[in-house]
Amino acid sequence: MALFAAYGVSAQDVKATIWAYSTEQCAGDGFSESTSMEIFDTNTVLSGGTWNCMYSSTSLPGFELVGGQYKIFVDETTIPDDCSLVLYQGAPKGDDTSQGECQTYYSSISNKNGACIETEIAPQYGYAMCCGTNCDAAAAPPPAKRMFEEEKARDVSLPAERSAKKGKIRDVAAHKRTAPLNNLSPRADCTFSGSGDSLTSFGVQQKVVSSMSCPAGAEDCSESGTFDYTSSDTNTFGVSTEIGAAFEIFSASVSFSTEVSHTESKSYTKQYTVTIPQGQSGYLTFQAKYECTPKGTLSGSDCAGLPTDKEGTACYPVFVSGLPDGQYLFVQDI
Repeated sequence: MALFAAYGVSAQDVKATIWAYSTEQCAGDGFSESTSMEIFDTNTVLSGGTWNCMYSSTSLPGFELVGGQYKIFVDETTIPDDCSLVLYQGAPKGDDTSQGECQTYYSSISNKNGACIETEIAPQYGYAMCCGTNCDAAAAPPPAKRMFEEEKARDVSLPAERSAKKGKIRDVAAHKRTAPLNNLSPRADCTFSGSGDSLTSFGVQQKVVSSMSCPAGAEDCSESGTFDYTSSDTNTFGVSTEIGAAFEIFSASVSFSTEVSHTESKSYTKQYTVTIPQGQSGYLTFQAKYECTPKGTLSGSDCAGLPTDKEGTACYPVFVSGLPDGQYLFVQDI
């Protein structure tokens, strides 16, 4: 039996213990290996905002390993009513701000049928629990991330595998804007000063296609279509990004390596083609790709009305052939 022990957390902090097995019977019958995931917080919000994800880096002897992923069977009856176990993987390839495995969720499993549900996890993965309306992955305007303001994640690897390296997760929150500064004109003496090169980051997942499925017993299905997406700038200075002046200040000070654009919440139609594993149902999410300034400050005699007393970043959508770039992903929803 492989048991994930939580580091630095007492037994009374455990909100739920989810069990998974190596065979589809979901039973400790002497023929199945088992493992558990202990849940310490149920405030995860799938549509962005406050979430609490734990990560694990371990091996699972006796579990089938296929393509670098462990096949597991989750016992739905161990998931509390009105809640879902959420499984995470690392950030999309190329994300310079990735801080562990708790970046992109790919599976949401609830106690709908009291069944034994097949899914997969990587040797390094993240998990969390959402409950009630927090499990709604509703589409929303892409919120800014409080970039690089990280908090430590709990280490839930096995004791023998713990190291001094501490995992971290990004704090993702809805962007709080000040009143729009629509009368702001380009500044002759207002510059942004940051240390380092621009960084690539991916935004919060947004549900863009609400339902898709592939029949059991068939081959994997391929589905193509289009979805509408609203693209906009973000920053962590608390300044409205829907002004050209802000983009001029940041772009004049930072050399962006890709095609970025200042956009005032403009909508686009994107095409997609996605593979749906046989026997699964779920939905499609999209994570926009951004290029961000390094951390820095605004300064100069012509910065009136702008925050010169705080450090922050500004992120702009990356475009390819005139459309916002990013990653779309099929999310298993059971």
